[in-house]
Amino acid sequence: MRRVDLPTAVEVRFDRDGGVRVQSFAWRQMQLLVVAAGRTWLDDAGRHLLVMVTGDRIYELLLRRSDLRWRVVGTPDCEGLA
Repeated sequence: MRRVDLPTAVEVRFDRDGGVRVQSFAWRQMQLLVVAAGRTWLDDAGRHLLVMVTGDRIYELLLRRSDLRWRVVGTPDCEGLA
């Protein structure tokens, strides 16, 4: 996974128990539909989520604890930044 730290807009649904389900997120002026959710964890930075989009590409999203803003912090290795 390629490490990045870029802001993103995220569409989420919150479960009754406080769980977060990401529906889609913005990446390179496109809205990527999340087809599966993976591991989630908390650390000092905030809540991390691994999500899969079409084409079996996995991204890591972060809901930052400091400002409650979403970031893309990991992209598939094959994904360039240009």
